[in-house]
Amino acid sequence: MASDILSSKKGMQSAPFFLIVSSLIMLFTMGILFPSFQNWLIQLNDNMAIKEALKLRNSLNEIHEMGDIGSVEKVVMNLPPGYCIDIQDGKKLRPYRLTGTAPEYLSEDIVLNSKVESNINSDGEQANEVCGDMIVEVSYGKPQTPKGFQIYVTG
Repeated sequence: MASDILSSKKGMQSAPFFLIVSSLIMLFTMGILFPSFQNWLIQLNDNMAIKEALKLRNSLNEIHEMGDIGSVEKVVMNLPPGYCIDIQDGKKLRPYRLTGTAPEYLSEDIVLNSKVESNINSDGEQANEVCGDMIVEVSYGKPQTPKGFQIYVTG
């Protein structure tokens, strides 16, 4: 069958036309589908960030319910690039996406059952957000030798 097209003069003359038409159809289709694909990826990352914030909230609430000084739990956070969780007033969590100059918050406040204090002790500076891939150590009361990112549940 392929040899019939190649041996036919009409088949050889019309083949470039059909290739051009099919290429144009693919080009226009990709122009429509590509923005939809990008929106789908953004929505997927938004949902992943909200899920990670809920995971952190559940860990904080578990430590608070234990109420034992010295209770420690490590939470592995896997936030997509450009996403963070803001610890607001030590009473609520808010995941957000960095867009240009201002953060775009993804959900309503995720309220905690306890008051928390967070910091990064490697630099000795206070930090109120979790970003990217990190291990967060959640503890009830302040430990004596803190390392890395820690959140203290105070009551």
